Amino acid sequence: MNQDAARSPGVAVVIGSGSVKCAASLGLINVLNRAGIGIDMLVGCSAGCLYATIIASGKTTADAMEMTRALWTSTITRKHNHRALLRTAFPKLFGFDSRYGLRDDTLVVQRLEAAFGDSRIENIKIPLHLTATDFANGSQAVFSRGRALDAIRASIAVPFLFSPWPIDGRLYLDGYMSDPLPVGVAMREGANIIVAMGFESPYQDDINSVAALRSR
Repeated sequence: MNQDAARSPGVAVVIGSGSVKCAASLGLINVLNRAGIGIDMLVGCSAGCLYATIIASGKTTADAMEMTRALWTSTITRKHNHRALLRTAFPKLFGFDSRYGLRDDTLVVQRLEAAFGDSRIENIKIPLHLTATDFANGSQAVFSRGRALDAIRASIAVPFLFSPWPIDGRLYLDGYMSDPLPVGVAMREGANIIVAMGFESPYQDDINSVAALRSR
């Protein structure tokens, strides 16, 4: 057998963006488990980062559901960032910068810390790659090392809802903005088989616009 082929990952699971809909990926994991298909790599984007990290950490899907109930509730976006509201109303007085976000992310970060602590991506059981979007140029960023918490928080930074997240001196936004279903990451990492579950289309706005024009 070719040594490169022996070392290359067999099956990669890619979980795209989609907010709470990403929980459906747990059904996919259950199907693979029942079929006896091992997962050699996980790639996550936006909320998909949360599930990719949980599964890569060796948790069962039952554990993942319990963690979802603790992490992903409506309360995480309920608290307003009052300073951001003042910046919106009075930008000259309070300043308006790249760290703008309408919702307070304190609870989100607390829950991510409780779930993942200081776990580092490179030390997680199954190889894991989490994607976000570089705030400065809109390009895709792939995190294969570093704190899982930072990569997840960066990748769920929905523009104007949560502020961009700093990692190593750069700011990052929701991974959806650059690629809602980052199959290309699994391809570049050498996966032989890619199982992808996506929930958002990068062309959805264009599709909706065309449909609206045709209906006139």
